[in-house]
Formats: sequence, structure tokens, C-alpha cells
Amino acid sequence: MTDNIRMNSLKITELISSTEIQSAIDRLARQIELAYVDTDEVAVVVLLEGARRFSSDLFQRITNPKFKITHVKASSYNGTTQSSGQVAIVAPPDLAIQGKEILLVDDIYDTGHTMTALINWLNKQGAAQIKTAVLLVKNRGHEHTVPIDFHALEVEDLFVVGYGLDYQERYRELDYIGILNNDYPAD
Repeated sequence: MTDNIRMNSLKITELISSTEIQSAIDRLARQIELAYVDTDEVAVVVLLEGARRFSSDLFQRITNPKFKITHVKASSYNGTTQSSGQVAIVAPPDLAIQGKEILLVDDIYDTGHTMTALINWLNKQGAAQIKTAVLLVKNRGHEHTVPIDFHALEVEDLFVVGYGLDYQERYRELDYIGILNNDYPAD
């Protein structure tokens, strides 16, 4: 763990280095490729904005054209450090899921609200099968239990930022994952 970094009056303490993240993504890419070796086509649904960077690095390693990537917006945080429990989903109008194998890619499995809402939504759209891949699994009691098929790393029950994860749309650009220390302003 490196020294604290003060950014816009909030302190960020590095928790997972860029090197550790990239090594974990290398391992995860191999696992995903092996899991889909006998599948003709996979519709990859990436959650914006948090999973954009993770999915970009992941699919630079998985170059098989069977993986067709699309993006969906979904969030339950709405600028706070706690999930509201209400998930808003915005998908492209031409998103075709009926009968397809889906790989749902998100940045973090925290409460399970977002993943549960998206899995329910994808099932209503007629997905044949849904698997999940996340950068981080938070070690905590999840409010909604979701089967996570692939994950790169685990973290304790801390509010983390960096590498796509944000606090009020800030800190996504960090190439490491850090702890947003508890001296941030109350929401």
C-alpha cells in the first residue's frame, strides 16, 4: 500500500496496484476464453461508466470475434457512497438479446442491486443464458445474491475508487484502485 494521495481535498490510499489489476485481468481473460470455447457467439453487455475501462482492457486480451460488445447504463448509486436500491437501466434501442448467450460485465459486485436488476431485465429480453464477469467482488453480506461466474479480484467492504470506479464521477481515471478515506463530505 502506498502513501495517501490527496485529491480535491479527499484522501485516496492505494489498495490494489495497476500491476496487480493487469495480472488479474490476464488470468480472467484466459478463464473467459476457456469457458466459451464451444460457443459460437456471445453478446457482451458492459455496464457504463464503471466497467468501461475494465472491459476495454479485458477485451484487448480476448480478441476472438465471437464476443460482440454493447454498452448499457445502469446505476443505483446516484452520486452517493451507498446504493439507493433503485436501478435505472438505459439500453441502446437496437439491442438484440433474444436467444443469445450473454456475458454481463460490471466493475464491482457490491450490494447486488444492479446485477439483479440487469439479470432480470436481460431475462425479460429473452436471453438464452447469462454469465457474469466483474472486476471486483466486495467481501460483504450482499443484499441480493448473484452468481458471479468470473471475477478478477476481491476487496473488503470499503468504498473504493479508481480504475473506472468513481465517487461523484471523479477518480475513475486512476490506474490503481484506492480507498476513499472516510473523511469525505456527508451526502
